[in-house]
Parts: sequence; structure tokens; C-alpha cells
Amino acid sequence: MRVLVTGYSYIYQRFFKMFDYFPEEFQFVFVLPAVWRAKQGKVIYRAPESDKYQVITQEAYFSHSNYPLVGGLFKGWQPGFGGALKKYLQQEKIDLVYAASEPHLMSTCFYCQSAQKHNLKIILFSWENISFRQKFSGWKLKIFEKIIKKNLKMSKGLFCGNEAACQIFDNYNHKIKKTICPISGVDTELFRPSERNSDKTRFLFAGAIGQRKGIFLIVEVFANLVEKYNNLELIICGSGEDEDKLQKLIKEKGLSDFIKIFPWLDSNQLAEKFGSSDVFLYPSLPEKGWAEQFGFSMVEAQAAGLPVIATRIGSISEVVKDQETGLLIKPGDHRELSVAMEKLHLNKKLRQEMGRAGRRWALDNFSYQKVAEKMAKFFKEVANE
Repeated sequence: MRVLVTGYSYIYQRFFKMFDYFPEEFQFVFVLPAVWRAKQGKVIYRAPESDKYQVITQEAYFSHSNYPLVGGLFKGWQPGFGGALKKYLQQEKIDLVYAASEPHLMSTCFYCQSAQKHNLKIILFSWENISFRQKFSGWKLKIFEKIIKKNLKMSKGLFCGNEAACQIFDNYNHKIKKTICPISGVDTELFRPSERNSDKTRFLFAGAIGQRKGIFLIVEVFANLVEKYNNLELIICGSGEDEDKLQKLIKEKGLSDFIKIFPWLDSNQLAEKFGSSDVFLYPSLPEKGWAEQFGFSMVEAQAAGLPVIATRIGSISEVVKDQETGLLIKPGDHRELSVAMEKLHLNKKLRQEMGRAGRRWALDNFSYQKVAEKMAKFFKEVANE
């Protein structure tokens, strides 16, 4: 089976790598942005090179969702996609098109129309976990719902990154085939437990440096705990719009000797930080109609054998099993975060038990192998329908 894959998400090497774990009967060709700018342009990704797959690169536009008037309607748009698809079809047959693009985007509509023009079945992807009718009203809601209905009508399948996405899009088209599956798995060989012998407890955060990830809550609570315990460390890995604000807060709290920041790390470097830590922190906060949709870093932490402290919002409970692979707390609650951090700091045995459970959970549900199996099964179901 030959599948053509498009969508800016697969420019990330850690997602692209998953396709190596599909059954041998699958062949893939990719149409990806030549360059993709993330983290407000601070991090630049280039299309992966491959000896195994053909990677066709295109210019891509609208790299975020905050443009005047259009917002994120055209996010990831590759105007040359239609031409690339037509040219490839002159050389090879395609059984399926997989566009890892949200159903409410105009860029997705363009991919769907291109596939439809050549009588090709197309599968889409969505992380949405909050109803559009809850987030929008008036003309904005009408526009989004019109695009959604049109895109789903042209599609044959939908990967839903969480349970809520299935429920949301059932309201627009209950007939389209759907399955719950993340956009990729994680590298459970790279992110794996390692021995750590230290009398200090090292907390780790990895993610975007912004208010909605709860990073400022972490620093506030950590400052209080350091006054009580002198054997604590905090590692922060990530980039984002609030980096300067974060540095200022750390300095004001006198925490420079206790906190280390790494603005950007590749997967190998990040795996090393996971391996040298004891507890992973991800107290994400809901913001402007958004709540955490998955959280790959939480899965990587569990794969590395770390217990996770996160918040009970969005789809996090589908990723972290409360009281088993980690502790889920109320969002924005200083006391609950402090209690959870102190509990895992003082109880090494509990950290180890949760870490082992998290490793099993990640292997059984989110490894490259498991996610590739789920995707392969769905590709076959849609292609044979």
C-alpha cells in the first residue's frame, strides 16, 4: 500500500521516524514544507532527508494561528501541493492520501480538493478537544462549521488525537470513519529509564515557555519548597514567548543556583535530561478556549521512567494515569502542586513504582510500534472500504 503523507507536523524528525515502524507492505511518499518556523520563529526545522522515502518539499505559509483577520485558517498551507500530487501520480499509483491537518482549516480544504480531483481517498487528523460551539459564536462559528462540514464530506477517515475529538466531529459527520490515535508515537528506546544516584531530587519541565504551560506556577512553588529543603533542583528545557519573564522571576526569587534553563535541545539531548531527572512537571493551564490536547513530553517522561505531576484538564487524563503513573492536580492550584512535589520528593519508593508503571503504560500505548500498528490498521480499513 502506498500512502502520500502531508502536513507540517511530519517535518519534525521525532514524528517522521515513526514511519520506519510500519509493516513492510506500506510505502510512503511525503509532501512537506521545505522549512518550518516554530516557537515564534526562534526554532527553524527543515524537511527530513531520507534514503528510504521520497520527500517532496514545498514552500509553506502561515506558521502560527495569530495572523490578523484570518487567524490560523491557513496554517501550514502548501500552495504547491496540488501540483506535486499530480506530478507524482504520473509516475506512481497512490492508494491513500493522509493529510495531518485539522478539519477546520482552509489549508485542509485545499488538500481535500486536490485528492478529490484525482479520485483519491483522504484521511485527516485532529487534536481538537473543546467544542467549536463552546469556543466561538456568530460569524466565526459559521465559517468554521462550514469548513468542517465540507472537509469531512470530502474525507473518508479521521484520526482523533483524543476521545473528545471523536465526539466533537461526530456532531458534524457521524458516518466518517474515526479512530483515536496520536499523530505519532514516541521513541521508547531513546527515552528509557537510567540509573540515577544522587541525594538531590531533580524536577524537570520540558515544553513551551509560556503562561499556559504552568511554568511560572512551577517556579513559585519551587521557591517555597527550596526554603524547606536544600536538596532540590529544577531543570527547564524549552523556548517560548515568556523566556525573559521567566529569567526575571528566577532572579527575583534568588533561585539561580537551583534552576538551570536549556532554551532548545534535540531529542538525544532531551532524553539525557529525562534520564538524569526524578520527577516530570507539566501543570498546564486552560487558556482562551484551549486545554492540553496530548502532551508528548509527558509520554516521553513516562517512557523514561519518571512519575508525572500534571493538571486535570483537557486530555491529560488519557496520557497520565492518576495515582498510578503520576499525580493529577487542580489547574493553577499552588497548594496541590506543592503537596504533590513534596510527596514525590520525600518518597523515593513511590517515585520508582510510578516510574515503572509509566514505562509499561508508554510501551503498551504510545511507542512508535504501537502507534504505527494503529495507523496501519486504520489505513487498511479506509482503503478497503
